[in-house]
Amino acid sequence: MRIIHYKLLPYLSDALLIKQYDDCCRIAKNMHERVVPGHVFVNRILDYDDAELNAYAVRVMNVMKLRAINVDLDLFWKWRSNESIVFNENIFRKWHNDRYLKQCVTYLQELYDCGSITLEEWSIIQKGYGDITGERFE
Repeated sequence: MRIIHYKLLPYLSDALLIKQYDDCCRIAKNMHERVVPGHVFVNRILDYDDAELNAYAVRVMNVMKLRAINVDLDLFWKWRSNESIVFNENIFRKWHNDRYLKQCVTYLQELYDCGSITLEEWSIIQKGYGDITGERFE
């Protein structure tokens, strides 16, 4: 479970995007039930206002809607109130920074190296990193 940097969301494959949505729903349910996520890559979410998780999930949902990915978009809201959503550019400010962006791309590169994503999917992620940073990720 990992909350991929929000700037990479448009470059993820449908399968990875669905995984992000599933992870958001699982985290929302855990938080609703007052259960600490218990995962090193997502426990940091507890350091932020609830509205930021909502904003992240909405970003995931918006990309899914654009691609007409058929999932239950109401599932997340079963566990969350949609009254508080942060609509600024920088959600998870101290977490989703340039360093974390590189960490996420490295993680996605490892998925490619292990055969979990295709060359085409990896190439789109590399292009996305270049679009975001102006740099090539090797």
